[in-house]
Amino acid sequence: MTTIYLVRHAHSPYSTDELGRGLSDEGAATIFRISNHLVDKNINVIYSSPYTRAIDTVKELATTIHQEIHLEEDFKERKVATESVPNFEESLHTLWSNPEFSFEGGESNIEAQARVVRKTEELLQRHEGENIVISTHGNLLASLLNYYDKQYNYLFWKNMSMPDIYKLSYNGLRLHKVERIWKESFFLRTITEEDASSVLHLMKIIDSESSYMLYGIGERTTSPEQQRKNIKNILKRDNATILLAMDDQTPIGYMMALGGTTERTKHSAYLVIGILHSHTGKGIGKALFEKMEQWAIAHSITRLELTVMTNNERAVYLYKKLGFEIEGMKKQAFFLHNEYIDAYEMAKILSPIPCI
Repeated sequence: MTTIYLVRHAHSPYSTDELGRGLSDEGAATIFRISNHLVDKNINVIYSSPYTRAIDTVKELATTIHQEIHLEEDFKERKVATESVPNFEESLHTLWSNPEFSFEGGESNIEAQARVVRKTEELLQRHEGENIVISTHGNLLASLLNYYDKQYNYLFWKNMSMPDIYKLSYNGLRLHKVERIWKESFFLRTITEEDASSVLHLMKIIDSESSYMLYGIGERTTSPEQQRKNIKNILKRDNATILLAMDDQTPIGYMMALGGTTERTKHSAYLVIGILHSHTGKGIGKALFEKMEQWAIAHSITRLELTVMTNNERAVYLYKKLGFEIEGMKKQAFFLHNEYIDAYEMAKILSPIPCI
């Protein structure tokens, strides 16, 4: 049995310097956890894409287990196009939907897949019976897995975390098993009625910490029993839900989706999100949005909408990055600290993505 640990690099801020851009502070903070995930796996050899962010992701592991990092060109990220594309995710969706298609100067899915499969099989023969680490990139990792099983498609790539680790077990060149071994520092689940008190407490804390929520300190007067009833009513509906971000048994964030109540509006859901200040900047917001989008598609919801204060620049940036567009502005929507604050109305249009 030969084992490959496929590592998607840790978080890296986008720039046009594909070769040289390194890890963000958030990404750098995860390299010790990556090392801890793999340090006891009896790793025999480490390979990496020549891109700095991939090398830096496994540098701590290499130092800890006294292994050299071998660079392989065939593990670099797939080239989308010669010039920057206007919408990266839409371009990737096009490439996954049409495996033989390529933008000018870029690689098709088939071309990128061919090189990563060729190099992987070469390593399987070179290191038969050993444990191999390969540090690479999300799209290339998904392309390799897609070669074996078509369930690893565009949506799989889109929902991967950064970093991520997959254990691939081989008999010769035949893939026997795929297992995700990366453990997030948080996990997401759907709310239950039993969460009423703890989630109400969470909401009140977030109200007191943030100037960007609807309620101010002490204004949320819901009782635990009322909260339980509210949750029960939401869970009865096909187009409404609440997702929780959990740290062990403690809720640290939430996202609520409330779908329209008429035939003409039931396809649309309004979103509300809140995360404890101590847990911001850890990818929880992005994860909640991505999980909610999966839920929305599965429940025939084609429009997600939200309201955000115009001065909440960090949130506006995230929402735009996730595909939300500004549809309008509500003038003087909020009154805070003796001044009026405008708000953006933002929305994202969804369409079911077919399996490739």
